[in-house]
Amino acid sequence: MAAALKKDAPLRAENLPSTGFASGRLSLHVERITVDNPRAVTDPGSKNEPFEAQAAPAAATARGDAPEGELDRLTRVAGHGLNLPAFIVSIVAGEEPQMRTSVNLPPLTAQAQRSLLYGLCLGVVDGEPLIVENTQSQHQSRELAALTAAGVESALCFPLRADGWRVIGLFCVVNRLPRRWREVELSLMTDLSQLAAMEMRREVGLEPKTSGYDLHLRARRAIMAGLLSDEGAGQSVDGLLDCLGNSLDWDMAGAWLSQREPATLDQAGVWASDRIPENDVAALYSLPTFDVDDDILGQVWMRQEPVWAPSLSPLAEFRRAATAHAAGFGAGLWFPVTDGGSALGVIELLARAPQPDHDRLSLLALSLGRQIGGLMSLAQTP
Repeated sequence: MAAALKKDAPLRAENLPSTGFASGRLSLHVERITVDNPRAVTDPGSKNEPFEAQAAPAAATARGDAPEGELDRLTRVAGHGLNLPAFIVSIVAGEEPQMRTSVNLPPLTAQAQRSLLYGLCLGVVDGEPLIVENTQSQHQSRELAALTAAGVESALCFPLRADGWRVIGLFCVVNRLPRRWREVELSLMTDLSQLAAMEMRREVGLEPKTSGYDLHLRARRAIMAGLLSDEGAGQSVDGLLDCLGNSLDWDMAGAWLSQREPATLDQAGVWASDRIPENDVAALYSLPTFDVDDDILGQVWMRQEPVWAPSLSPLAEFRRAATAHAAGFGAGLWFPVTDGGSALGVIELLARAPQPDHDRLSLLALSLGRQIGGLMSLAQTP
């Protein structure tokens, strides 16, 4: 795939081999360069040191002290969530690829940066993500040799597409040690890359600035923003509820996490919009604990199935229905939070009146619950 590019040629977009990038959904497993020696792999639960240098926690951008933009925020979420150097590269025809924004990335020499970008560009030249777990595990292809020269031994790199074939950027995380990439990490980078590609298309005029995010992307973005913020893990549940409520037009949200002994669902966080009086919030969430066989919360937790109620009146399982109705709430959505098939808790969303997106969101609820469970585990990793 890389044979058509001479190593001493300028690293420009038009010098990359033209392969007619296939359109359609990105495949995560087309090219995974695996680890031969599992003992050499960085434990995903351990803290990774970015290369050899101490890195600043904030995103660095080519615009200096300009206010943080959407690409900066997405890069920060990736760096914080994976605890690794993360960056976005801009690819413009006729120009060298440019480091657009980065976080946790130590200073690189010009040669090291060129080797890094060279290897990453070669790795995604077919339009698919590059997934490298150990650059030393296989025969050294040109892209792997370039990554090794830059001090990188594992990497994730996702192309950002302008349309079905043209790549206008890269979204990458890198590590100086071998690393097995977990499914939750691949899913996180897939979501972030989709959002980054949308933002870059807007910047170059390929997508209307007024177009809203697709509901699924908006929901996933809210989850990532809430759980992978710069706040501590103890703040993540409150941040999650805040982002879900504000982004998806709900009026109140609650989170309940399960305890095994005794089998209960304990209140972990509550959010309410400014429109909701404090006494209504207190009345609905006065009980900090429910048995798993009590209330609609327990039903959702045990069955691991969402419940969407465009009207709360006929919902006999909702123990607090009368209180909710008295406070003016008319619709609700409950869905389980799961990780690896285990139920971790339940998210509760309440609205004064059902909105069009609420019905559609119920169809995505299981997927969102799995994402929340996986990212909660990721956010709590030391």
